[in-house]
Parts: sequence; C-alpha cells; structure tokens
Amino acid sequence: MFRKISLSLIIMLFFSYCVTAGDSVFSKYDILDCRTGKFISAEQFEKEVLESDIIYSLESHNNIGHHIIQKKLAELVGSMNIGKTVLAHEFFIKNCYGHQELLDRLSRGEIVLSEFLDSVKYTMDRTKEFVPVFEIIAEGNIRPLAISIPMPFLGEIIPEFTVTLKNLRKKIFNQNWPDDKKMFPTQEMLDESYKFLTESEKSFLPRDGFKILCNKNLHEFLLPDFNMGTRHSNITAEEFHLSYWLMNGIMACSILEFLDVNKNYKMIVGTGINHGIFKNGIRASVAARKPELKQLTVLPTMDRQADLNGEFIKYAVKDGLADYILAPKKECEKNEISLPLPDGNFNLIREGSFGKMDLALFLMNGGILEEEALMATEGWVGDKFIFFADADMLKFFSIIKIVWNTEKDAEEFFNVYAKMSNNTMGEYRILSGKFLWEMNGFKRTVEQSGIYVEINAEMIVE
Repeated sequence: MFRKISLSLIIMLFFSYCVTAGDSVFSKYDILDCRTGKFISAEQFEKEVLESDIIYSLESHNNIGHHIIQKKLAELVGSMNIGKTVLAHEFFIKNCYGHQELLDRLSRGEIVLSEFLDSVKYTMDRTKEFVPVFEIIAEGNIRPLAISIPMPFLGEIIPEFTVTLKNLRKKIFNQNWPDDKKMFPTQEMLDESYKFLTESEKSFLPRDGFKILCNKNLHEFLLPDFNMGTRHSNITAEEFHLSYWLMNGIMACSILEFLDVNKNYKMIVGTGINHGIFKNGIRASVAARKPELKQLTVLPTMDRQADLNGEFIKYAVKDGLADYILAPKKECEKNEISLPLPDGNFNLIREGSFGKMDLALFLMNGGILEEEALMATEGWVGDKFIFFADADMLKFFSIIKIVWNTEKDAEEFFNVYAKMSNNTMGEYRILSGKFLWEMNGFKRTVEQSGIYVEINAEMIVE
C-alpha cells in the first residue's frame, strides 16, 4: 500500500495542467459527456452550464488548475446572470471563524486580497491554491457563500451529530456489516437497518443515496482517502464515510436556505470529489429536498491520459461521479525531442509532452503568480518527459527537456523555475554547474544550455 501511495504522490508532483481562455470560456478543454461517453463542443457544454441552477465543480484541493475551472465557471455564469450568481465552497466555513463576513468584505472591496488571506491563514486550508477563487470574488460581481462547518466541532455546533453517527454505526454496521469485511451488505440487509433509524437520523442521509452502501466498487474507490489520513485514526472507515454523508446534508441545507431566500440566483459549488459524487453527495441531498432544481456536476481530470481512457471514466459513468469530465487540450509539439532512458534496468512508467499550460501550472502550484507563470512559458516550443523507476520500484525518476524559442526565453523560464523551487524546497546550491535542491528524500536539478532547459527529479521510497 505504501508504495502505491508513494507512486501516486510522485505522479502528482510531475503531472498537472493549466487553462487559458479562448474563443469560448472552455475552448481549451476536451469535454467528455459521461452520460453518452462522447466528446462535445465547448459551446454545448457552456449552454448546459448556463441552463443549470447549481453547478458542482469538483476538485482535488491542492490542484490550482481545478480552482481555475471554478473561477471560469463563475465568470461564465456571472456574465449571463449578472448580479445573481453565487460561489459557494466546502472550505468556506459558516457560523465560526468569520469566513462569511471576510468573504463579503472582500467582495465589496472593503479589504484587498492580501488582507483577506492574512485574516484566514489560520482557519482556512490551502489558501495558496484557492487564489483563483478568491480573485473572482474580489472582482465584486459574484457573491460568496459559506456552506460548511468544521469537522472537529460537529458535535458542538450540531449536538445530535455525534449521537447520530454513533447510532448509525450501531444500527447499521454492528448489526449487519460482515465481520470479515470480505463481503458487502446486501440491499435487503441495508433496507432492514434503514427501518430502525429515526426520522432525524434519516434526514442526514441522501434519500436515495443510502443504497450506495452496498456498492463495493465505490466503497473501494473511497477507501484510500481514509487509509492515507492519520487524522481519521479514531474512527472506522465506515464512520468516515458516514461523516461525509452528514456533512453533505449540512451543505445541501446551506445551499437551499440561500436559494430559497434569493430567487433566480445561480450557484457554483466548489467541493472535493467525495462530497460531489452525485449519487450520494451534496447533489443527492439537494435533489431529495428540491427535485425541480437543475443540477450539473463537472469533474476536472487528475491525469488526462488515465482519466479519459480508463478507470476514472468507469467510475464517473457507473457510479455517478459527474456529468462531464474536463481535460485541457494538449498543444502539439513543434519539434521532435529525443529523450532515451538511461542505461540500466529501469521500468518506464510514462512518457509524453506537458505543453506550455502544464508548465505554467507547475510554477503556479509552487507559489508563482499566474501572470508571471504565463510570461515565463511564453517562448515554449516543445517538451518531452519520461517518468521511470528502478527494477525494485524503490527509486522514481523523471526527466523533462524543454525547448524554447530563444536563449532568452529559456533563461527567463529557468529563473522563474528556480524561484519556484526556492519557494517549495529551500535555497538551491550549485553542483557540477546545475542548480540542486534536496528535501526529505526528494532531489531536483535544473540546468539551462542555450535554448534547452532540462529538469531531473529523483525520489526514494523507504
């Protein structure tokens, strides 16, 4: 398990994407309709977005590219539904921390973005990656909305939460969940358990989402989130998933409370994938209470090649993760770059080209502002990467070679990349003419030679 987790973390380090505006807001994306398995045009996608009352934009919290999509959705809807567009987010906490007041002040121009970020630095996670969302709020055309409550304080803010969770655990899992965990409960077992829940307890669960408990594939899909987090050590995996459902119900109520008072508003909801699954996420809770609302779920790719051709689509279609998957289009390389594997017994894991936008996202994820990142990649001509491991899968390596239009373009990218690495890994040192960074078993070197920049990385799995 540890090696699998490590591999996924390494892939996250090397593979990301970014977006820019085109003729239409989403013209730079390949858009897959999960309901038909076919790609559609940006214009078709945008038309359905504009016809929807609530648009869920799912995310991996630490991926700035996913928050750029949320920003673009808000821009699109806000441009057509002027003055009546709201942006809600799972990380915007209501009833404590003062998030709603601070978000409102940012939207009204009473504080600038830097003041807002300073005010929430101890109460809101991953603010660096959320900057695109805060930027659209700061423009003043989109209303922000806090919809969530902090997990550590659920028992204090909603007293029945702890009791409900305990009762659900006792009534469902202690009675009917097989002890050996090798089989999943049948639908009949779940239906029988459901009868013994109080009306209050039932209200926390999506009406038709409760049946998802018997779906082995989805349970296994969610389980790595639980296994990877030591913060969940005091509860079981089943309780972890139940806590998600309770939170989904809370956020659904927050959404509907706003829309009931503010007529003709359209809402973009930013949330993690586990809360966004529309068969048993926030969307299911909203649909159970207000089925007349048109809802749409958008899922950005985590890894373009894998998501558009493999497991992710299977889950998206079969288990109802999303209506659409969005993947940024790849730019064609303008020249062929040779990048062979080094001598030795290595396993090639992946090879390909990032493209200019992906490289810009690398910089932004490392703390470089969007404008500077886009300028630093302006002279891109082509690139190639290989990602490989040693025979024992204990050391992982990547080599990226980038060709620039001029030597000055290469130098500008090199300098900004070095600045980004300093932000994330500390000050560099020079080794054999290369810039070198080392931190916690991870090593990166960057070298410029004429119009070429080469980036090498190595990670050791202990």
